[in-house]
Amino acid sequence: MPINILEIHHCAIRIRPGADNIEKERKFYSDVLGLQPDVARPDFPDLGGYWMNVGDNAQLHLMAFEGEHPRAVAPGQDPSLPHVAFAVENIAETEQELIRMNVPYWTLDVLGAAEHKQIFLSDHSGNLLELHQVDTCRCILRNRTSASAL
Repeated sequence: MPINILEIHHCAIRIRPGADNIEKERKFYSDVLGLQPDVARPDFPDLGGYWMNVGDNAQLHLMAFEGEHPRAVAPGQDPSLPHVAFAVENIAETEQELIRMNVPYWTLDVLGAAEHKQIFLSDHSGNLLELHQVDTCRCILRNRTSASAL
């Protein structure tokens, strides 16, 4: 049985690090595309950038980093790489289904809570995909007022 995707939450892209570069990108996405930053984005000391709100239902994550990020699990298993993120109803059940289907994946635990686990997998073309529990991230407007939502 396929994984049940409920929502698309964010697309993450890399931008060049450095305060000047990061600000130029923010201005581009704000001034040219009309996207506004999520002002309550959590502080990631090792990953600069912005989460730009795309209406009420998604975000574009601008990730200012070059090379392999310290949170990389292994070579090529780096959460700062460009990816698309989807929400699933139950992250634990989703992981069990991936195991049953023998689909390779890797995980990243966020905040040490099971519902904040992120599952990463790649399609056959090498595109990185993230799966996470619905209603646990700030990508959706209804969650941007919640202190616990990333």
